[in-house]
Amino acid sequence: IFSISRFLSFPFSYTHTLSPESMPVQISYFPGKGRVLPVLVARVGGIDFVFHAVENWPGDLKAKCPFGQLPILEDGALTLGQSLAIANYLAKKAKLLGDTDEDFGLSQSLVQEAEDIYTETGSNMSTFYAVDKKPGYDAFVAEKLPLHLGNLEKLVKGDKFTSALTIGELAIFLNLNILVDCFPTLLEKYPKLQAFYKRMLALPKVAEFFEKDAKVLKQYFQNPK
Repeated sequence: IFSISRFLSFPFSYTHTLSPESMPVQISYFPGKGRVLPVLVARVGGIDFVFHAVENWPGDLKAKCPFGQLPILEDGALTLGQSLAIANYLAKKAKLLGDTDEDFGLSQSLVQEAEDIYTETGSNMSTFYAVDKKPGYDAFVAEKLPLHLGNLEKLVKGDKFTSALTIGELAIFLNLNILVDCFPTLLEKYPKLQAFYKRMLALPKVAEFFEKDAKVLKQYFQNPK
């Protein structure tokens, strides 16, 4: 949960349009690089969407949120909460759930692993508005994070996890990107994971995400001061 009073002081929204015949999906979230997997999935999946970077929270928006929190997605009459549900909904539209049963199963396990890493990151890393060192920081960096990365390294085949691009790969990539912001040399000991990360960075639609979407997302997690 973000302390929005310290966020960017200007309202921002932008439109990504591929299908003018249909109404774009609306995605609302804080302007911080946190639970933005839905935005990455929408961008890579070629979905027509508008992203609203919410700085006036709660305002009138909270009443529309099924669980009283962001992100939310609005697609016609449908309103969805919970970031992973939204991301999977968009992945189904974009055919990023996996072409085979094996890819689907592995992809979903990667989504859950990414969520585990994100939760531990949130529990142990400082943020831009709470810079003091947290009690679990040292253990997270020295023990917990290397364990996660080591397990992921074993699952990479060449520079891929799944035979075709999936939401699971996008979820792991996004979490790695958030961590690399804090630890630039993070992947040096994990050559296959590093190869995967570099391949994902080079994808044109991922590059678009950074050029058009991530530029309004402030780095949320940080090393303690």
